[in-house]
Amino acid sequence: MVESATLLRQYVTQGDEQAFGELVARYTDLVYSAALRQVGGDIALAQDVVQTVFTDLARKAHSLSADVRLGGWLYRRSCFIAKTARRTESRRQAREQTAIAMNEEFRPTQTVEDWQQIAPVLDDAMNRLSLADRDVLVLRFFERQPLRVIGTAVGASEDAVRMRVERALEKLRRLLAKQGVTSTTAALAIVLANQAITAAPAGIAAGITGAALASAAVKASGMSTFVFQLMTMTKLKIGVLGLMVATGVTTPLVIQYRDNNRLSRENLALRQQVDQLTKIRDAVEKLPTIPPNADDAEALRKQQRELLRLRGMIGVQRRQEMELRRQVEAAVSQADLAKFEADMLRQRRSQGAQAWVVTPSSLPGKFDIATLQPAGQDTAADAAQSILYAVFHNAVDAYQGLALNPPPNNDPTYSEQLASTRRLWGGEAAQGIKNMKIAQFPSKDGRSENRYMLNFMIDYGTNGRPAGAPTHGSITLQQTPDGWKADGFGSNIDPTMP
Repeated sequence: MVESATLLRQYVTQGDEQAFGELVARYTDLVYSAALRQVGGDIALAQDVVQTVFTDLARKAHSLSADVRLGGWLYRRSCFIAKTARRTESRRQAREQTAIAMNEEFRPTQTVEDWQQIAPVLDDAMNRLSLADRDVLVLRFFERQPLRVIGTAVGASEDAVRMRVERALEKLRRLLAKQGVTSTTAALAIVLANQAITAAPAGIAAGITGAALASAAVKASGMSTFVFQLMTMTKLKIGVLGLMVATGVTTPLVIQYRDNNRLSRENLALRQQVDQLTKIRDAVEKLPTIPPNADDAEALRKQQRELLRLRGMIGVQRRQEMELRRQVEAAVSQADLAKFEADMLRQRRSQGAQAWVVTPSSLPGKFDIATLQPAGQDTAADAAQSILYAVFHNAVDAYQGLALNPPPNNDPTYSEQLASTRRLWGGEAAQGIKNMKIAQFPSKDGRSENRYMLNFMIDYGTNGRPAGAPTHGSITLQQTPDGWKADGFGSNIDPTMP
């Protein structure tokens, strides 16, 4: 099966409508299921959401990054469009209820089962997860990919993917529990596997493909996207507006009279826009088809071949630069580490400490921030890794059990503290950390305070360190009966480093 990224690239570079149709068929169930949950089971409104999502994909495909996870992007877009549609539909229903029967109840309360409890709050909980956790759950339960395929997509082994899925499920379970949905991780996995995807109505993919591609063409020719989407919606038709006007005329209420006048004006403006669109579309269809020029086609093929050759040269140059950088880093890393440890030792001694005793550490020589994972808090090394994960991924739930001091009143979830600490350590420019050492910090009288400090260098990747950004960071750790906890953060700049 052709990868989704390949199909998207074919559509972007070649305008391949067949490739776009394959993407629509592949992801329709995912988008439809998310939309159906968001709109409370309204099938017609869910179909409208699906139409809008794939129309947005057709229009925004050229601006998506090359490494985008298409399933995750579509899922996120579905939730956003569905929420907007739900609010619009709620307002419309409220107006209808005011005009017809203001005290009418919408529907009786029904007995909710496990899925009916989870479905209304599932998407909100999913969107509160980190990007990495949400992507792995979408791949596993929404796209129903096996662990081997997910491992290939995220660059990890099957065992590592299985652990990431389990951790993401546990985070999702805790978020659902805050919404009043109690379940176990195993039960949640079973419910998601069986209920997360609902088959979209037959034939919807074929209709969406043509409408989405036509919408992209309409945007390119400068016509109003709003009017076109209005014509493709299944619920918001001109007849509904006319019916609301006809019904409201008989009700002797001032508010209904004002609404009817407004709706009449909107109805007239809408008809004028539809007529204008029809004329433009007819004019476009009557335009003559220009036969292709053989010389122009050959020139285009030459330009494409030259572009591919230049891209290949750039790729080779980048690989050579990365290899040279790796060799340089390997050559200077030991010297940097020795200098860093000497500087930190002088700093501690200037503050009144006797000495540092370097302890054995299970931390690796380098962490990439994108793949950083929590490790608990049984040891100082484990707690340091978990704290680094919480800071760089803004994992509020993970950090709440790692903080030694209670949160301030203006920051009850530590969210602002995590954000300021990340800025202290280079912010979004930081790509990884390296040369990590854990050292014990004894008190002045020689008795151990069970206090340790993690020192590390900040890796800014190929882009280099921005001006004024720190070169080193540190975490002060304190041992408690509940495990190791964070007692402070710091950073400094080595002026001798580039």
